[in-house]
Amino acid sequence: MAYNGLAMRSCENAVRLDPTRSGAISLWLSSFFRLEAEGFEQPVYFGERHAKAGTYALTAGPEFLHRVVVRALRNRNRPVAMAAIIAAGLDPATTPVQTIIDAGIRLDNSIHCDAFERIAV
Repeated sequence: MAYNGLAMRSCENAVRLDPTRSGAISLWLSSFFRLEAEGFEQPVYFGERHAKAGTYALTAGPEFLHRVVVRALRNRNRPVAMAAIIAAGLDPATTPVQTIIDAGIRLDNSIHCDAFERIAV
């Protein structure tokens, strides 16, 4: 999926230009999870020993990891949602997805990171 690689590059450029662009970080993570979930290789510019998407998601923190889950659920992208849920340390077999949604999304659809932080630890 070349467009996931292009999306990642665009997000990297966006963050270089404006480090406060948090949406670009979560989109980069989503694209990376999708590359892995669909069995595509990492972009060549990553090099040989580049970390997996889950490592970056944990490093970025629960706010961004939760945004990946929310984006994947809204887009009905089950492989990406599952990968992000697993990266958060949750077992999708025993943690109902609705619990994750309820913990992180308010009624107005804004992201509530404190709740997700509690279940992502």
